Amino acid sequence: MFRRAFSGVVRALRRFTQPGRARIVVLGAPGGGPREFRLTPFRSVVAGLLTLGVLGGATHSAWLLAGGLRGDIRLLVEERDSLRELSRGYARDTERMADRLQTLEVQMRRLAVLAGAEPVAPRMGGLGGTLGAPGYDYVAERIEDLSGRLATLDRQGAALEQVMMEKSLLLSSTPSVWPVRGYVSSSYGRRPDPFTGEIEMHYGLDISADSGTPVRVTADGVVIETGTSPTYGRYVVVSHGFDRTTRYAHLSRVLVRRSQRLQRGAFVGEVGSTGRTRSPHLHYEVWVNNRARDPRDFILDYTP
Repeated sequence: MFRRAFSGVVRALRRFTQPGRARIVVLGAPGGGPREFRLTPFRSVVAGLLTLGVLGGATHSAWLLAGGLRGDIRLLVEERDSLRELSRGYARDTERMADRLQTLEVQMRRLAVLAGAEPVAPRMGGLGGTLGAPGYDYVAERIEDLSGRLATLDRQGAALEQVMMEKSLLLSSTPSVWPVRGYVSSSYGRRPDPFTGEIEMHYGLDISADSGTPVRVTADGVVIETGTSPTYGRYVVVSHGFDRTTRYAHLSRVLVRRSQRLQRGAFVGEVGSTGRTRSPHLHYEVWVNNRARDPRDFILDYTP
């Protein structure tokens, strides 16, 4: 059986090796005649095998290339999905930041109103868009918007801090308490002079108290003057800034020195009867912009 098969193959090869009629005609350049190439059966077989080899190699290369492209496409799809999920995460984080920033803006405006500062106009709302598939441009524009709002909030915070400092300094520098507890024997305004009976302007409050009772400064400030005069006796003058000063007169003792800084409630002296007076009391004055003011207008717990 093997011999018969081998004999068949040999007969087939013999047919291919017999002289054949295959030929190739190549047309030459203009003016030249055609050229003819005859292919023997053996050459035809070799050419066919070579052609099959080339086609097989090309097919195999194409198959490998297609497989590689499929792998690259799969990786690109996976990377795309990963980037989309990452972008969604960034968008969610950005929206949470926007909500928190809006809350801070509302709180800052409330504080500005309470402090009497000029609040920055609100910037409500966002850029829009869909969280289902946010793109790079959406997240980038959202972050740029939040950055601008943060810068505005930072400027407003600095301005509010300055206002609060000024308000705090103004409040601490405003006379607002009693310098001494006692009976108001003479009020601010025009009155008969206790010695001459003539009508005169009384620029402060006379608060009667026992001699030696401590006298407190009524606001934060700096001692700018201490001394003795025929009218005021021993006295202390304190500057509180903002063109505000207070004066404490008829003291039996002075407990502070010039240029000394004081906080509200610190002792400046003791009640006495020095100077032009008939009995122990404190003469207390408040001056604003070089004009005497009724001290009762600055005492928070004053009751007529």
